[in-house]
Order: sequence, then structure tokens, then C-alpha cells
Amino acid sequence: MGCVYPLSYINKQLAAFGAVHNASDSKDLANTRSLEIRFLLWEAAANMFKSRPIIGWGTQSYSMHWFDFLSKEKADKTLALEMGYPRNQKIVRVRDVIYFKDSKGGIVARTQSYDSPHNATLDVLYAQGFLGIATLIWFLIACILAAYRYAGIKGLIGLLPFVGYAIYLQAWFATVPVMGLAIILLGFVLAELRRSHLAPIPQHALRQVPNGHAVTPISTPTGSIHITPSEK
Repeated sequence: MGCVYPLSYINKQLAAFGAVHNASDSKDLANTRSLEIRFLLWEAAANMFKSRPIIGWGTQSYSMHWFDFLSKEKADKTLALEMGYPRNQKIVRVRDVIYFKDSKGGIVARTQSYDSPHNATLDVLYAQGFLGIATLIWFLIACILAAYRYAGIKGLIGLLPFVGYAIYLQAWFATVPVMGLAIILLGFVLAELRRSHLAPIPQHALRQVPNGHAVTPISTPTGSIHITPSEK
């Protein structure tokens, strides 16, 4: 846990120059349990999906509703863990704001807003429901089938970097710049696979058989076949 404190120091220095918005003075990062917080945020998103399973709640609505879809104890626990308060800290929560007494007896308010449940699949489910997740699944299947049709197993191997990114998103959220770049790169990969698939066969790829007929090798996802003019 010792590596946490240099990061906290860097955060405060960046805040002093205005590079980040918050210096996280109230957050003891050594006490923060990131995975436990995620489980609670995922539970809230799943409950939101169950409440409106067809069309969801709309994008960017998570911050306004997540605390209503957890029990009071779990919602309190989520914010207490996020802000690094000890378990015996007495707090009062109103929506996503925590009130507590500081060492001088004054009332202090801290706000923690969650724009996402930190899981891209649950992001789609709570926001767009079955319609959104069905569209996403259709898109992914279409990309996989296209890659296989154009280049067979090699095409599927070309998609592996995107599989890694998809796994990463199961514990994080999709940001517009990164997701946009990933979709653009996916488009380039599929376009290149299609271009290679449709490219004319060079002359050196043709060979002559004893009877003088040219045999054209044609690549398929399962291998290469040779077609002579009489077979076309």
C-alpha cells in the first residue's frame, strides 16, 4: 500500500496547479476498497435495469438514481468506502452527499458523484435496457462474422486486441475519446481484411496444369481451393 501515498502527493501537486479538480484531501486512499465499491455500484445498476428492462433510464442518468436502488446501509457504505472513512465514522447521507463532524465539531459536507457503474455492459443495460444490449450484441456478432468471412481464423486473431479492451471495460467505463478511437481502429481492421479478401489474384499465383488450363487458387475461411475454367 506504500505506493499509494506518492500518487496522493502527485494528485495534490497537480491540484495546486489546477491540472485536476480535487486534491482528495478527505480521502485516505489506503482505506479505500475499490473492488467492494464496484460490487455495490454494479448492484445498483442491475437493480435499475430490473426496474426498466426494455428501454432503460437513458444515458448519463446513473448519477441521479444509483443511491435509490441500494438499501440505505449499502448506499451509505458505498460513499464511506469511496471517501476512505473508517467504519466507525458517524455520517449522515442525503442522496450522494455525506455530512459528518470534523475534529473541531463543525459540520462538513462531501459530495461523491458516480456517472457510471464502472462496467460497460451494465452501463448499456441500465441506460438502454434490452434494446440497447441487443443492438450491441448484434453489432459484435456482425463484426466477428465479417472478420471470419474475410480472413478465417486469421481475421478472428486480428480482433483479439479488441477482446482485451472489452474485458477491461467490465471493470471500467467507456470514455468517448477511447471508445471512439477503438471503433475507428475496428473499422480500419475490418476494411483491411475486406480489401485483402477482394483483392485481384496476382498473375504469379496462377499455375498451368498439363492440359493448358489455368487453375485459379481461391482463398476461403477453411483453406484454398483451385477452380479450372471447366469448373466455373
